[in-house]
Amino acid sequence: MNKKKDKDTLEETGEVYDPKWDMAFLKDSWKVKCKVIPHEKGWIVFRFDSDTDRQWVVDGQGNCSEGAYRVYGKMLSLRVLPDGFSHDDAALLKVPLWVKFPSLPQKYWTKSGFGKIGSMIGNFICPDQIIWDRSRTSYARFLIMVDISRGPFTSFTINLPEGEKASQRVEYELFPRFCCHCKAYRHNFFGCDLLNPHVVDVGLEPTVV
Repeated sequence: MNKKKDKDTLEETGEVYDPKWDMAFLKDSWKVKCKVIPHEKGWIVFRFDSDTDRQWVVDGQGNCSEGAYRVYGKMLSLRVLPDGFSHDDAALLKVPLWVKFPSLPQKYWTKSGFGKIGSMIGNFICPDQIIWDRSRTSYARFLIMVDISRGPFTSFTINLPEGEKASQRVEYELFPRFCCHCKAYRHNFFGCDLLNPHVVDVGLEPTVV
């Protein structure tokens, strides 16, 4: 069986999906030695032979991904466990996410502009590489450290030239399965049966200056 098949493909063909395949494939791609230790609450711990190897992986192997990986289309966020760590720690609810900003005005297509836009969602990390060569201008895409314990913004107000204002749409890629309303990992905010997925209650819409 081809272990590179994703979960949905395996389910359609009736084959048995084993998440260990994903972890084995990911470990091979890192090209460093590590041990996989599962946790009963659903977390996965990777134990590396050296701090250097660990930091290489957490830093995104030399790129700006900041430990944000994809395993067959699913998001995997890695971080170093602090002293006194608990798997109930609220710090785990801050994760790096790729976020799209469709039709972002050219006014904000600068390094400082990217930072302003990204900071409306969380802590701006970096834009994707395509932005720098302007080979795509239909949307901007940033890696942002987002606090998923709060309701996600789906839009905010931006200032345009000559004092005009507009609503900037926000799209999240692979939003984690944590619901800020239910405080549960079974689903995310957008898939919560108790909330209208088209309405975000975050108070007044923020504005970028």
